[in-house]
Parts: sequence; C-alpha cells; structure tokens
Amino acid sequence: MGDKVLFVDDEPAFLTGYKLMLPENFEADTAVGGEQGLAAIRDEGPYAVVVSDMRMPGMNGVQFLAQVRQAAPSTVRIMLTGYSDISAAMDAVNEGNIFRFLAKPCEQEILAKAIASCLVQYRLVTSEKDLLENTLMGSIKVLTDVLGAVSPEAFGKSIRITHCVRHLVAKFHIPSSWCFEAAAMLSQLGCIMLDSELIQGAYVGTHLSAEIGLDSRLIRMWPEIFWPMSDAWSLLPG
Repeated sequence: MGDKVLFVDDEPAFLTGYKLMLPENFEADTAVGGEQGLAAIRDEGPYAVVVSDMRMPGMNGVQFLAQVRQAAPSTVRIMLTGYSDISAAMDAVNEGNIFRFLAKPCEQEILAKAIASCLVQYRLVTSEKDLLENTLMGSIKVLTDVLGAVSPEAFGKSIRITHCVRHLVAKFHIPSSWCFEAAAMLSQLGCIMLDSELIQGAYVGTHLSAEIGLDSRLIRMWPEIFWPMSDAWSLLPG
C-alpha cells in the first residue's frame, strides 16, 4: 500500500501479535512505549496511522496520541483500550484527539478493517491538503512574478525573507510550513503600490529628506495598508 502504520504498546508481545494480524500488504512498524513512539514518528515518519495502547507507564495512550496530533496532524490515530478504560477513550474521541478506538484484545478482522478505514481517511486528508497547497502556491508564485517585474528590489527582499523562513521552520520542525513560506513570499507585495525609486532608496538605506515626508510615511504605512487585504490567511489550515 505504501502508507505506513505504527503500533505502540508497552508490551513487546502484543506488538509482535499486531504485526502478525495484519495482511502482508500493510507496512507496519512497532515502538515500545510513548517515548519510542514519538521518536519513531520523528525519525521514521510520516505514518498514515498510529495505533496505541491506552494503559502505558509514563505516558498513557491519550497523552501519547495528543502529542502525535501536534507532531503529525495528518496522521490518523487509533487507541486500543480495555473495557475499564472505555469512558476515558470516549472522552478522547469527543475531544477530537483520536479518530477511533477499539476494544482490547482486538480481533484480526476488526483491526484490519479499522486500519483500512484510517488509510482511506489519511489519503483523503493528504490529497485535499496537497491540492490546496499546490493551487495556492501556484497563485502566489504568479503574484511574486508580478512583484519581480514591477519592483525587483522588493522581489529580492521577499526571496531573502522566504529563504530565512524556510530555514527556521525546518530548524524547529514546524508543521504546515508551507503557510509560513507563502506568507514570506507575499510579505513585500504591498510595495507594488509604491514608486520604484522610493522602494530602492528605502532598501539601500538612503536618507529620506523632510521634503519627501509623505514618502517616508508611505514606507512605514504600507504593511498596514496591505495587510487587511490578506485577512483570508486566517481561514487557512495550520
């Protein structure tokens, strides 16, 4: 299938059993406990589905899957729980942290069907995300090309800002990094409304005399003028 599944439990015997229960076309990894699970997501991910036991020492299933949600928002999460933990499991589902929970021990057919459903959900989420990102980033590329034609200085600054932002989001492993990159690419778009000589002078540090005080105020004000036009950013995911 190509989409990986991660099983997390504090008992290695259960992990071995889960892998044996899955059909051969499922690619599955295992981790003993929540800390190893998070390390696997960081080092071996992305995973389409993460299946976690509820009762684990140090970090229970709800706490672990909540961290999975932060580290890998697109990953679909399942929790395995005994009957005594069903109330806590239902609370976790209602809070939106977990996609589905299964009773432990879980029958082979039920587990396989649940994971198959999760894979469908994962592909749906990621395909919608890819469509949004590619379409939106294509539109932003057109806008920055216009900026490059009208104001090469502003375009060059937006490219430098984008490089810095790309480095920072990679350094700190920030999810949905494309949103930050898109914002950086658009950061100088408001300069398109200003005179090119004024932009060039401002970027190279030319002193703006009192005679062109209006131009000085425009340099300071253009982010305030432009940014209200981009309120749609608040509607974007991530």
